[in-house]
Amino acid sequence: MKQNYWVGIIVSFVVVLLQSCEGKDVAYEKTYTFENNLLTKNEHVRFEFENTADTFQLYNVVLSVVHEPAVPTYQLPLVLGYHSPNGESVSVPIAIPLYGNGFKTVGTMRSDSLVELQQTLFYANSFRKGVNTFELALDSHQDSLFGIVSFSLSIERAN
Repeated sequence: MKQNYWVGIIVSFVVVLLQSCEGKDVAYEKTYTFENNLLTKNEHVRFEFENTADTFQLYNVVLSVVHEPAVPTYQLPLVLGYHSPNGESVSVPIAIPLYGNGFKTVGTMRSDSLVELQQTLFYANSFRKGVNTFELALDSHQDSLFGIVSFSLSIERAN
């Protein structure tokens, strides 16, 4: 009986390990880098995801931001725009926290001089068939923001 208990624990551990090692099913991924690590209000980063699947497929949309640890703002103020293939559009301001309690950097240190943080923008959404466009721009209250290295947008299948 005791032997079956340990075999069950080992099998469970292996199953969990294999599931955690599986890669995410990424339908789209693109990265934009900023010259001299400077994001200006004139830069509108555009991501175009062509959905060829049926509308029942669900996706998570994840934004990755790579920045220097000493960005001179507590939050990254952006405007997120979305445009569907049939002309629907929405534009909303978002603020991505760069620092947590005690001004500790949020995200994962990629090196001594770079931090990567990921923010899920949409959970389990379906998109219309055709080209779905996402735009990111610096909020108009700021002219520029130093220390932003890149934006990456990935669209991962959720089901």
